[in-house]
Amino acid sequence: MQKDKARIETLVAMAKRNKLDALVFVHPENVLLGAGLLASAQFTVCVITRAGRVIVIAPWWRREAMQSGSWADQVIGFNWLKTLKWIDPVEAICENLSRISKKWKIRSVGFDGSFEMLGPCYIPSTSFPHGQLKRSLRKVFKRTTDVTKELHRVRSIKTPHEIRMLKRANKVSKEAARAFYKHARAGIRESELAAEVIHAVQKQAGANGIGFTFCDPPQITSGPKRTLHANAPVCPATGKKLKTGELVMLELGGCADGFWFDLTRTLVVGKPKPVHKEMAAAIKEAMDATYAAYSKGARTGGDLTAPAFKAMNDFKKGLVHGIGHGLGFAYHEVEPGIGPGSKDVIEPGMVTSMEPGIYLQGIGGIRIEQNVVWRENDVLVLSDFHNDLGGWSE
Repeated sequence: MQKDKARIETLVAMAKRNKLDALVFVHPENVLLGAGLLASAQFTVCVITRAGRVIVIAPWWRREAMQSGSWADQVIGFNWLKTLKWIDPVEAICENLSRISKKWKIRSVGFDGSFEMLGPCYIPSTSFPHGQLKRSLRKVFKRTTDVTKELHRVRSIKTPHEIRMLKRANKVSKEAARAFYKHARAGIRESELAAEVIHAVQKQAGANGIGFTFCDPPQITSGPKRTLHANAPVCPATGKKLKTGELVMLELGGCADGFWFDLTRTLVVGKPKPVHKEMAAAIKEAMDATYAAYSKGARTGGDLTAPAFKAMNDFKKGLVHGIGHGLGFAYHEVEPGIGPGSKDVIEPGMVTSMEPGIYLQGIGGIRIEQNVVWRENDVLVLSDFHNDLGGWSE
C-alpha cells in the first residue's frame, strides 16, 4: 500500500515540535492513522520515527495482513497464543519496542495516553489492557509524553487519502439509508427495520474496494415520544411497530475499513403533515445558512451555529443540541465541535457531521445529518443523497 506522505509528514512534524524521537500509538484508530490499516487485533502497536519510518508490532496471525495491507516499512510479529507456552503480550510488545529503541536510537516518545474507547468497539475483543501497556512504555524509553491533545488536533484535518476513504464510507451509508427508506412501512417493527439496515451495511463488504464494514446497532425510533429523544443511549430499536402518519428516525454510526460515517435520516410513514414539512424545511435552511456563513468567513463552531439556529428560530423551543462534531477515525471525534459558544476553529480539511434537529412535544423530532468536508471557502457534502420525508429517490 502506498504511504500517505501527507499524513506521515504531519506526524513527523508533531514529533519534532515536541522534541521526540518517535510516536507510539496503541489505540486501533491511531494505528490506522499511522499505518493505513485498521489493527483488527488486540495488542497491535504502531511506531512512527522522526525520519518517517513506520513500524508495526502485531500478533503473529495479523502480521501477514499488516504487511500486505498497510504502508508500514516493517511489521514485527510475536507468538502470543501460538503455542501452549504462555507469552505475556505486553511484555512481548515491550521487548520488541526495546529492540526498536536500540536500533533506531529512540529515547523519547509521544503516545496516545489519554485516549479512551468511548465509541463503538470495532476490534475483536475489548480486553486490550491499554493502561498496562502505556505504563510499561516508561520502562522502555527514557522519556514518554502524552500527546493526546495535540494528536486530536492533528488528525482532525484529514489528508486527501483519508477524504477518499471517507467518500467510500459514505457509499456504505447511502446503502443503509436506501434500506431504511425502502423497508420503513406501517406494521414493520423497529427492530426488523434495524436488521434491514445492518444487512445493507454488511453487504457492502467487498464492494467499491471495501474490505471490512461495521455499524453500531442502528437507532430506530418512531412516533411522537420516541423520536423526541436525541440522546443515543435511550434510542435502541424496539419491538414497536411503525404506524401510518408517524415520524421515523434512523441514527447510524458505521465504518468502512475503519473510516467512519455518521448518518441520520427521518421520514414519515404515509403523508407528511404541514408541520413536518415546515420542520424539515427549517433544518435544511439551517444547513444552507451554515455553509453560506462559512463561505463568508465565519470559522468558529459558535459562529457557524448562530445562523443555523436563526434559521430554526420559529422552533426555538425544539432546539436541544449543537449542529456538528468531528468524525472520521471515530464515530465522534473530539475536535472540532460546532455548537453554541464553541471556540473550535474550522479549518480546511476538517470533516464533521452537520446535524441540526428540531424536537417538538406531541409531534416528535426530525433530524437530518450530513457528513461534510470543510474546504477553503465552501463544503463538500459526502452524504449528498436522499434526505426527504418521503420515499427514496436517486
